[in-house]
Parts: sequence; structure tokens; C-alpha cells
Amino acid sequence: MKKILLIMFVIIYSSSFAQQTFTSSNNGYWHQSSTWGGSGVPGSGDTAIIDGETVVIQNDAGGGGAITIDRLSFTSGSLTLRNNLTLTNASSNSATSSETTLTVESGILTISDNNFTNAGTISIGSTSKFIFSSGTGDTFTNSGTVDITSDSNSFGAIIFNGTYSGSVNNMIYSRYVEGNDSGNGAWDLIGPPLNGMGISTFISSNGDLAQNPSNDDVALGPYNNINGWSTYETADVDFVNFSVGTGYQMATDNGSNLEFKGTLSTATVDVTIVSNETDPWGASGNTRFNLVANPYASYINANSNAGTNNVISTNAAVLEPGVHQAIWAWDGAANSGNGSYSTITNATAAKYLAPGQAFMIGAKGDTGDSGTFSYTTNMQNSSGSGDDFYAGDAMDDDRAELFIQLDQSNNSKFTEFYFIEEGSDGIDPTYDGALIDFADPSFLIYSRILDNEQDNGVKISVNALAYSEMWDKIIPLGINAQAGEEMTIGISHRTTPADLNIYLEDAYEGTMTDIKAGDYTLIPSSDINGVGRFFIHTTADTMSNGEVSTNMLNAYKESNANYITLEGLATQSNNIKVSLYNILGRKVLDTSLTNSINTQTISTLGMASGIYVIELESGNDRLTKKLIIQ
Repeated sequence: MKKILLIMFVIIYSSSFAQQTFTSSNNGYWHQSSTWGGSGVPGSGDTAIIDGETVVIQNDAGGGGAITIDRLSFTSGSLTLRNNLTLTNASSNSATSSETTLTVESGILTISDNNFTNAGTISIGSTSKFIFSSGTGDTFTNSGTVDITSDSNSFGAIIFNGTYSGSVNNMIYSRYVEGNDSGNGAWDLIGPPLNGMGISTFISSNGDLAQNPSNDDVALGPYNNINGWSTYETADVDFVNFSVGTGYQMATDNGSNLEFKGTLSTATVDVTIVSNETDPWGASGNTRFNLVANPYASYINANSNAGTNNVISTNAAVLEPGVHQAIWAWDGAANSGNGSYSTITNATAAKYLAPGQAFMIGAKGDTGDSGTFSYTTNMQNSSGSGDDFYAGDAMDDDRAELFIQLDQSNNSKFTEFYFIEEGSDGIDPTYDGALIDFADPSFLIYSRILDNEQDNGVKISVNALAYSEMWDKIIPLGINAQAGEEMTIGISHRTTPADLNIYLEDAYEGTMTDIKAGDYTLIPSSDINGVGRFFIHTTADTMSNGEVSTNMLNAYKESNANYITLEGLATQSNNIKVSLYNILGRKVLDTSLTNSINTQTISTLGMASGIYVIELESGNDRLTKKLIIQ
């Protein structure tokens, strides 16, 4: 009997020892016993109560570090996180008084299989996250205030997919927005990271919102692929709420934070996108593009390297097939107002969209066709950090990256090549990505689809090529640059094998430059425009001037254009003979073009719809290609 009583005593004693309740009694660091009245430090399985004191979870070598406990409760006082805190109990955690403050200064606050009640103030810093990790079964009751902040380089985040209870004014996301400092005219593309705020309220409560210099409107407005960009007057939006999932152009006076108030998006968000494409895809046009935005107050996966559930793969079916199943991110802020759209595909390294970040997509179909673009809660990712389109690490061994950069007059742009298993010389949907250039078409660098039969003239920003064929490629570069200003072409990023040689050929000058050793520099005597002069050679061989002369004759017809485009004519030493045959083999066009102009067109007006074969001849060079005229 005594043995049984002793065993029961040990069990009860061990249980009470393993799950203790600690109440703060002094201001201090969490890891110091004196903070808890000398009774030890709350850890795994314990409950911690903050009762009027200021407690700090410190990140240092003197005993601080990440903390895991069972449950957290506030009656008053404050808790500041400078390292991670995880709460594991399924019962409610709470800050029951308006006199409580929970500040996630840095690190992550994780609620694991838990509920949370807040009547005080929760502040989430720009490098911090508040994560409910168990999914849809949680409740978050917020009668106090939750403040999430950001700066120009980092963005606070909250991940919650359960039942949220709170008014529009209970949660604030202070979102950094680029500004017109120094008169550079920088704009940002932003969407509301919270639901329910009226646009007029947003305008009246954010004094840093810039005025549009061309009129009396504020620097805020939507994008429409028929009429383009527009800005609002306050009177236009008296009874209009922001549409979560939709993007807007915005600018502040000098680069500052704007406050969005609202409730959390905790379920799938659908946005209707529309194509008004009446002409073939034109990178300088706007009729297919829609401006959408991350609707969650958290980072989400942009592409497949970031996560299986991602924006591109989920929505590929409603994006224009081919090289347009991509997203385009505006990077104007990084270039003092002279920005451009960078292309993100499933070939690029892992990319995460920051809370409230907007981006362009190309809707599938012709005029009036629509689709549903969806964001799902499982796209949210706790790995995101850094700037608007945060880049993760490159992925596996059978992968190499090469970025070629063009610089002129303090402007820089680059085009990207990914040698991966999914790549080929042809079109690789969701991996190859088109360039959009309606920001500044006068200064560009891009490539083309290498398969001559699939190349229809679309400028390529992200080109996925086969890893196994990396050692024997000739890649045409398209360049638009101004005469009389020094320009350089070089490598801005490379993970290719050390023994792979990379050369830039200038077919006009007859030069072959090892751009691993240094940039190629040129002062053009006339404007450079298009494809046919510059080529990238990736090879195991050593090459020199005059050894290779790449003659890039090409012909293509865009689907609704009434002309055929001919390229690379200036690489020829002779004039070019052009012959066009119909499906019956009858010659329907016979002409000759001068080699003084690199890109020229031939009209197809009056020709019957059907399949044709075009033949180009110049000296020993010859191109034969099938075209469809409709």
C-alpha cells in the first residue's frame, strides 16, 4: 500500500513540476529567474502570465533565445519578442486588458493549435511574423489593436486562416510605398493587404499620399487594359471600398508608410480578369494585362520553386498560353523612377510576394474573354522576407543561371537564362516568360525562342533552356539602345560551370568577346534596335574575333498582323532574295530587300488565308520557314 501511495505521489509531483504556471513579478528578461520571482523560468509545457511588468525575450548569448511554452496570458504589462516564441496549448491565449502590449520586435510568434483573444495592442515589426500554424480551426478575437508595419526593405506578416472577429479599425497594416522624392516621379504598385477600407477614408487619413503633378488628383488609382492608368479625386470614391486582390498605382511624397485598415483575408480570394486583346500580343500594348495584388497580410509563393501551391501554377489555365504564363513585377523604385517590369516564371529561383504587393498578369483569350484568378490560403509562406518580390535560393544541381546586363546612361536592364531539365529551344509554358516593355521600349535587352519554327517575334525576358545542351548554344540578343552614348554588355549573375565559356558576338563589328573576363563596351554610331547584331555563345571551346559570324536570318508573322517581319538582314553581305509560296507550291511573291536595314516587313494584304512557305536567300545563307497567314 505504501508503494502505491509513493508511486501516486511521484506521478502527481512530476506532473505538477512538468506543467507549472509562472507569473511575472519584476521587469526583466524572460530567461532570468528574477523576472518570475526566483521560481525558475517558464519553458515547454508551462503557462506564463504577464501581470503588470515589462518582460523581454532577448536574442543574445547570455541565456536568451527562442522560447516554447504551453500558454500565454496577459492581465497587464508588456512582452517584447526579440526572438521566437511558440505557444502549443489548444486552450485560449489572451491579452484580456487594454493595458497590455505584445510587441514582436524581431522573430516569429507562433500559435500552434491555438486560439487567441486580444483586448490590448499587438505590434508586429517589419522583420517579424505572427503565425497561427494549425489551419482553419483557430479563432482570433480582436477587440484591441493589431499593428503590422513595414519599411522599404522588409514587411511584417500575419498568417491566419481560421475565424477572425474584429472591426475594420482593429487591424492596421502600415505599408511602405515609394515616393516622388527628388522629383523622380517614382510610383509603386500596391494592393490592400486587409479587407474593408473605404478609398475616400484612406485618402483623407494618409497625408503622405502624393498629389498627381499633372492634375488635382491624388497619386492613387486603378489600371484598366482599355484606358490604361488613371488616378482618383476624393469625390470619385466616396462610397467605394478597396477591392482586395486588385492592384493600384500609388505614390507618397518622399517614400513613406500608408495605413490600411481592415480585416484579415482568411479564405480563397477570387479576382475576375479580362482580356481585351484585339491585336496579337504586343509587349508595348496593354490590352491583355490586369493589375492584381497579394490579398493576404503575409508573403505568398509566386512560383513553383517557392512552393507547390503558388500563384503561377494555380492560375496557369487563365493566363495566355505559351510565354505569357508568368507574372511581371514593377521595379521602378529601385531605379529612381526609370524602372521596368521583371518577369517571374517557374524557371526563376524561389520568389515570394510581399503583403500588399501588386503585379501584372496577361489574361487568356480575345476581347471580352474573362477568367477567375485565385489566391488560396495554402500559398502563404512563412519563409518570405526582404523586399517586395523576395528571391530565395537557387534549387538543384542540374540547374545553371546566366543574367546578361545592358547599361547605358545610368540605366540598367538584364535578361535571364535558366539551364534546367524543363527547358528547351522551344516554348516551355510557365518556364519561358515574355518581356513587357510599355514602361520604356527605347532601352531594352531580351532574347528570343531559339526554335525557329516556334519563334513568332515575341521578346523573351526569361528563357528556359535544356541543362544538357548548355555547352553548345547560340542565343540571339535583342537590344534597344541610343546612339552616341557608351553602352556595356556583361554578366550580372552567373552560376554556370566554371569551365563553360561565354562569349558575346557583335556580328557588325566581327568581334567575339569573352564576357566572363570583362564587359563589352561600345559607343553606337546609330540607334540599335532589335535582333540580329548580338549573340551569346555558350561553349566548351575557345573562340576569337572572326572565327564565327552568325547570320541570323529570320521571318515570322504575328497572328493578326497584316505583314511578315524579316530580321537579321543587316548581318548579310548581299541583298536578300525573298520568295513566298502557297500550299500548292505556287510562288505568290518574289522580291529583293537591301541589307542596309536590319528589320523589314512585307505586306500580306490581299493574300488568302492559309499555310505558306517563305524562303530567304543571301549568298550562301538560306532560310526556309512555314508561316500561317490569316
